[in-house]
Amino acid sequence: KRLLGPDAAALQRIRRCCWSESLCMSSVDPLPHFAASATSAILTFPLWKATTIGQSGFALSSKGPLERLWESVKPPWRGTLSVVGGITWARGAIFLGSDAGSLVLRGHGFDSSVASTLPPLVTSAFVQVANQPLVRSTTMLQDPACRISKTCRFPTLEVLRSLWVDKGVSAWWRGTNVSLMATVPKYVVAIAVKDWMEERLPPAEESDRWAVLWRTFQKATAAGVAGTIITQ
Repeated sequence: KRLLGPDAAALQRIRRCCWSESLCMSSVDPLPHFAASATSAILTFPLWKATTIGQSGFALSSKGPLERLWESVKPPWRGTLSVVGGITWARGAIFLGSDAGSLVLRGHGFDSSVASTLPPLVTSAFVQVANQPLVRSTTMLQDPACRISKTCRFPTLEVLRSLWVDKGVSAWWRGTNVSLMATVPKYVVAIAVKDWMEERLPPAEESDRWAVLWRTFQKATAAGVAGTIITQ
């Protein structure tokens, strides 16, 4: 007898099963997610600094466009530890949350567009609200006229304390709506890039832990860099 291939519904179940297995393999260990997030945060910090200065309208002493660009990206890099740490936990949490959410939605029969879009929408919104005080304080530190970074050992904490004393704790979350408008699309794109690489990278043997970690690291790094570039 002639063997017939699986029907469309069965094929869809097979694809969901394979995707779920891949997600489970990459989500067991959070190390590659956070390592990749830290790597992309470090690599893109000068670009983040230049973008922050430009968008905030901070005054620069240079006049020419190239000189202003160099002044924006060159050291001193104020609040580096806070920025890298904040971006690392935020991206890592969003990637992990998106993987877990996608796995749950696919397991309940949702198609790939919903499973790839809804989890990063929800997780990135939550993380951005939680991270906003850190975003606000580190942004203020990039102002060349800011004297706190030059006189305090822990400038990020000092900025937060100053905001609390002068304007109340609600000042920590000022600008959250604008941050959400920039952050949520960024991570939707980042997760889309990660999912795209998931389909195109060669599979890793489950028994080869380092191969699994390296594969996840590649996806998370590409997603982090893409998310940063898309919003610059």
